Amino acid sequence: MAACAVCCASLFTSCDTDEGVETDSTLWSGTLADAPYAADAVCYELTDSPIKTIELTGSGLYFVTYDENQPMYAPARFKANRKVASRASEVSNVKCGSFVKTGTNTFDLKDFGILTYDSTSKNLTVTNAGVKVYIGVAIASTRIQSTSLNDRLCRTWEFYAARVEFLDRNKEKVGEHVFTEAEMKDEFIEFFTFTRSGRMYEYDCGFWYAYTWKWINTKNQIIMAIPDNESDGDGAFQVFFKNDKMTILEVEPFESEYDLQWYYNDYDFDVPSTAIYTKLYLECQPFNI
Repeated sequence: MAACAVCCASLFTSCDTDEGVETDSTLWSGTLADAPYAADAVCYELTDSPIKTIELTGSGLYFVTYDENQPMYAPARFKANRKVASRASEVSNVKCGSFVKTGTNTFDLKDFGILTYDSTSKNLTVTNAGVKVYIGVAIASTRIQSTSLNDRLCRTWEFYAARVEFLDRNKEKVGEHVFTEAEMKDEFIEFFTFTRSGRMYEYDCGFWYAYTWKWINTKNQIIMAIPDNESDGDGAFQVFFKNDKMTILEVEPFESEYDLQWYYNDYDFDVPSTAIYTKLYLECQPFNI
């Protein structure tokens, strides 16, 4: 498969949320400190502006989303799941970069401007080289409740390892493949972010892809992600935590053994002929901004 000549499929594949989940103690162990800007994480909703939202995340990334009629923005650098030949939402109205806090409610958004928010008047100002880029009323959206689970999840992550298990019709394991470093580079994105406003962003090949996420089963730590572009398809997945690592589990049933074989036909490894289910384990760690 091509690398950045094509765009990636969603991090989230559709699956039955009651099928293949794990419920033992491996779901949660150890601790992880809050993201460095967790207390400052906020999403501002702007009015009467081509800018729809400006969001500061716990890991130190900002996301600016524009009206769909505005031009696309993307950072010069920066790769989350399987790549395919096309993707419906390959035009992205999202700009991203890093930020630093320079004062009370004042932040320097790299390559965008200085953001200042007056919590009393609700006025938000963005200046760039002394020129006002935006000034007006902004609403700070409601933050997701601070819980151990949310605080651990809401940050920027990257993949560092991946493997797929193949199961037969009896859901017995009949094979496994561990992705090589080269396959990881070709097949998976560099990083993705869960935000405190319930948004999720993933990046690949110069494009950002945006979602809304929510817990659909906190006990078993299952998340549903709904893309901004409906043609991308929504999906559910399970997450596991151990200290500073997170594992994403995607369970996918195929209609036939042939469909599964076709799905993996571009790989250099053999897929068992009896396999009809896959369990994809994606190992993640906090991304160093």
